Amino acid sequence: MATDFNGDGFDDVAWRNDNGTITIWSGQSTGLIPPKITNAGSISIAWQIVGIGDFNGDGRSDFLWEYERGQIITWLGTADGGFANNQVNFIRFKPDGYEVQAVGDFNGDGRDDVLWRNKAGTLTVTTGTAVGGLEDTTYVNAAIPNTWSIVASGDFNGDGRTDILWRSDTGLTIDWLGTADGTFFVNNHPTSAVEVPKDWYVVSTGDFNGDGRDDVLWINDHYLIVDWLGRADGGFTNNHPASAQQLPTGFWATTATGDYNGDGFDDIVIRTATVVSTLNGNAAGGFTATTDTAVVERSLNIRLIRRHTLRHPAPSPATGHAASTPRP
Repeated sequence: MATDFNGDGFDDVAWRNDNGTITIWSGQSTGLIPPKITNAGSISIAWQIVGIGDFNGDGRSDFLWEYERGQIITWLGTADGGFANNQVNFIRFKPDGYEVQAVGDFNGDGRDDVLWRNKAGTLTVTTGTAVGGLEDTTYVNAAIPNTWSIVASGDFNGDGRTDILWRSDTGLTIDWLGTADGTFFVNNHPTSAVEVPKDWYVVSTGDFNGDGRDDVLWINDHYLIVDWLGRADGGFTNNHPASAQQLPTGFWATTATGDYNGDGFDDIVIRTATVVSTLNGNAAGGFTATTDTAVVERSLNIRLIRRHTLRHPAPSPATGHAASTPRP
């Protein structure tokens, strides 16, 4: 899954102003900065973006919107970097009592789907359709205790189906692997289970080393970032030696991931309240800081993270960096 709204092979970043206006920064061979900007329209702030994915399978990323009263619609990405309101083909109410947990191609049919969860812990999947809608609800399981949260999604084993990463309140992480019927192989615990200190948080996922498998990006309370590299068995290899990167003082958030320069390695967008920069991925799964920066308004917020929105709270702005930090 990628945030390539215009289908040109470069990932893009979507911003939304507090007044509802949407702006797209398009990736290009030189990277995300200086930004190539497209004004993509506006919608009432009563509508919130709750997911992103290629729901109709046309190679362009789309928006999944939810109204404050529970209606959901999609906007389909267009070749010019804008969006077509798809309300004529798709409008419905979200499953009663459920909230979006992840977006991805869980069944491998080339269209992205939506994973929902209710307060009882029950999971359900609605699958993407050729017209950019959602249908065919699949009940995945009875219920998962609420001591477990879905913190990320991505194709961790490289089989073309999206998987989900769970984390318990104690810090234990495991993944479930997507299957062809839209459910999950839930017995990957022996391969993927790792206990991680609770001062580390999952930020997002991306294919940072370009091997065709998604990796997991972590950050700790002192703004050190590292990644875990996905393996063919659905487990992970701790890539701390190659990927550890101390964010610059004042950069309080990693806000998006994607291959913005088209080199085959996913990159990271970092920002302060008013300045944006990028860390470029490399073949080792590490990151190289760029000197390019762009100024943004405080009211602009990245509403979509490439693979999955944070489910754990991000650390508060740090006033300094520790001399040594634990590793996930």
